[in-house]
Amino acid sequence: MRSSSTPTAGDPNHWVPRLTSRELYGQLVTAHGDFFRKSPQAWRLPLDTTATNPATYRALAPAVQGVAARDAVVVAALGSSDDLYACWQRVVQESWFYGAFTDVRDMLNAVWSPYSQFPRDDAHKLASPFNERTMSRFGAEVLAQTPVLLFDSELARNYITSVWRFSALDDADKSKVAGSFHKLDWMPYDAKSREYIFADARNEFRVWAEQARNRQRDAKGKLDNATRALEGARKQREDEAKKPNAQPGGRWTRV
Repeated sequence: MRSSSTPTAGDPNHWVPRLTSRELYGQLVTAHGDFFRKSPQAWRLPLDTTATNPATYRALAPAVQGVAARDAVVVAALGSSDDLYACWQRVVQESWFYGAFTDVRDMLNAVWSPYSQFPRDDAHKLASPFNERTMSRFGAEVLAQTPVLLFDSELARNYITSVWRFSALDDADKSKVAGSFHKLDWMPYDAKSREYIFADARNEFRVWAEQARNRQRDAKGKLDNATRALEGARKQREDEAKKPNAQPGGRWTRV
């Protein structure tokens, strides 16, 4: 994927990013999609990827299909679906065509930023942390099946940490963690990279394990106390039952 850096004045096409605002570029591209798509400078067009109205992306997406540029991929992804998982999937699909595996994390974040701010009614509010929960599933089902995580250890670390935290609806359920971790077994990471990728999850596991041991110890202590109390009550009743003039149940009779 070509860089979207600002051209210098010595570049014969230096006017491209200076012609107008990103918002107006979007309007021009929407109105003249075929022209811009075929232009050799299309990849340099600065598009607005901060709009918080999903209609903006839906209108612009058809005009930027196939444009090998970061902004175009983000716009096309946001305009392709109302579902974050599907938008992210579009980013990864485009990265195959443009060889931009190292840019995927930036584009996923660029999609999430406006997506998280789209207007929603109370029934459709995003439950926090929506992006991390989505990443735990998206990483296992999509990213781990591609070379993306091989080229970006930071994204791989984000995936592993999200899996540890949110691989199940119940955050305390860790039954799917090992299987999701093993999705990266085929990646030829060196020892240093693998150490980095699993660092956060490993540290959080240690805290979780200690807390689990403490809970188990506390629960055992409460059970032991309850057992001793019951045993004490049983013994007391037996002792009372052995006393003279005692009624069944340990009650005394008046004489």
